[in-house]
Amino acid sequence: MNIPKKGTILCVDDEPHVLRALQWLLQKEFEVHTASSAGEGLKMLARHASTSS
Repeated sequence: MNIPKKGTILCVDDEPHVLRALQWLLQKEFEVHTASSAGEGLKMLARHASTSS
């Protein structure tokens, strides 16, 4: 049974194990994207904004 996702989350952290844990915890309810730096996270947001317009 597929449960619809509640939304999209971007997790940003410089520790890979923290990102994996967050993705594991949240993936059932949310579409989860991860970035290992603020710059990478901002680039992901910019790409998302340009594709959702």
